Amino acid sequence: MAQPDDRILEFLEASGAHRARTLRTELAETGGDLNYPLDYLEQRLELLWRAGLLEYDGFDAAYALTELGADYLSGRLDASDLTLTDPGTESNTVDRV
Repeated sequence: MAQPDDRILEFLEASGAHRARTLRTELAETGGDLNYPLDYLEQRLELLWRAGLLEYDGFDAAYALTELGADYLSGRLDASDLTLTDPGTESNTVDRV
């Protein structure tokens, strides 16, 4: 997993569900190195969703942390134990994506 993934997960854990565009704005306002381009953020959100760390509400177009995501953040789950839901990818482990 990339460093931004942890930051994204931590932000959603603290702030609750967000749409990608709103999440990008709020991360940028936080300052530091959290000002990610929207297309990059959307790619990371999709990857985290496919790994089961986030849930996606298609009606609200919002992402939220799952129980699996909370387990990852707490250290009870290692990234090497995660698999992607899309069998068409070259690699099926998140830490190699």
